[in-house]
Amino acid sequence: MIHHQTASTVEHRPAPTGPVARLAVSASLCALLLVATYLLFVGNDAGQQLEDAALTDAQLSPRSALPAALSGLRVFSGSTMLLLALVVVFTIGCARRRVRLGLVAAGVIVASVGGATVLKSAVFDRPHLNPASVTLGNSFPSGHVAFAVSAVLALILVSPYRVRPYLVGFGGVWVGAVAATTVTVAWHRLSDVIGSALLALGICCVAVMALAFGRDVSVPPRRRTAPATCLLPAALPASFLLVSWSFTESTMDSSDSAYTAPVAATLAGAAAVAVLFAALLLLRSVDLSPAGRRDEFAA
Repeated sequence: MIHHQTASTVEHRPAPTGPVARLAVSASLCALLLVATYLLFVGNDAGQQLEDAALTDAQLSPRSALPAALSGLRVFSGSTMLLLALVVVFTIGCARRRVRLGLVAAGVIVASVGGATVLKSAVFDRPHLNPASVTLGNSFPSGHVAFAVSAVLALILVSPYRVRPYLVGFGGVWVGAVAATTVTVAWHRLSDVIGSALLALGICCVAVMALAFGRDVSVPPRRRTAPATCLLPAALPASFLLVSWSFTESTMDSSDSAYTAPVAATLAGAAAVAVLFAALLLLRSVDLSPAGRRDEFAA
């Protein structure tokens, strides 16, 4: 009788309101920061001057390592890697008896890459504010970075809690490398990286909210957190946005832009990795483990 009652409680547990509210606020903040990034760097003359300076510096830098960088970027962020990521994420979900979780996690990747494409081609435009602007067209947000960030976020969703920090560590190396390389090889600007990382994080938050409403999420009592903690994860990407804008102001006052591209690439990689840590903090109080294995894989 006790076993039957416990199983029934696990299957029909109500959607946790705390994590849902926290994720809703975080998703909204990601959307606001995404728009703020566009307005500060793309729709702003000073922001365009900075990013064009970094782009020009990247194009004029020594090109000896460019073939290797481009080759690595195509391999680790191409269509083959995208299909592999979808298969791996869904397989892990099935192996953990969470088919719906696997589908939702794979959907995070598809929605992030597709969303970046739609935003770049149909929603956002790059106004011609700088007469000396480098001709590259609108590249906001980056599809390559959206894929890299969303792939790691999807792996975080389908993996046990104890594995997630390692995924952020090792996945952060890949994400940071992809983000920095896209800037180094002059494929993307700093704002493209920040925008795509925020897009992927926002979609991840919405995905977990959907799982919560589908009764696939619980909150272990020992990991309940205050609603205000949603501000800490959001502060990570927001801080990099502020640092990047401060970098804009200081750079515009200086005629020396020799280190613009390397600094922009470093900021891009750091911002993308910060989003992964933000996701890790957001999911700390959320249990996505299969029913009956809560003690082993508490999230």
